[in-house]
Amino acid sequence: MIPVVTGLVTTSNPSPAADKAGPSGLLYCPGKLGNQAEPESRGEVGEQASLPRGEAMEQFIQQTINGLSVGSVFALLGLGVTMVWGVLGVLNFAHAQILTWGAFSTWFALDADIPVLPAIAIGVLVGVLISVALNSTVIAALRSGGSW
Repeated sequence: MIPVVTGLVTTSNPSPAADKAGPSGLLYCPGKLGNQAEPESRGEVGEQASLPRGEAMEQFIQQTINGLSVGSVFALLGLGVTMVWGVLGVLNFAHAQILTWGAFSTWFALDADIPVLPAIAIGVLVGVLISVALNSTVIAALRSGGSW
């Protein structure tokens, strides 16, 4: 009996493919996923799949743009935390959470078929409102040194 994973349920299933059991004891079942067609040929062991030259360059440029955009968001988060610490003397770990609320607000606005620029304005407005609420409640109490 070899345990076979089917969805989220693990069952014991007699199988003649005992040699295909992986180190965890689960049966490895290669095959199609969804509507994928079987490949024409599997290729040799150690052979790497390659893209045509134009597609490879296009993918490289796209991944470079993706990396720069994600890196710029991280840089802005770091600058924001540094500026809050330098100006207020309070370490605000909610900075990324405010950015996340604004990003999700923009996404939900776009999902509700609101045009791009008003959706971005809604995201910025949500971030500003959360920042003002956080400043007037938590950060003001920390700056004054008073008790809650």
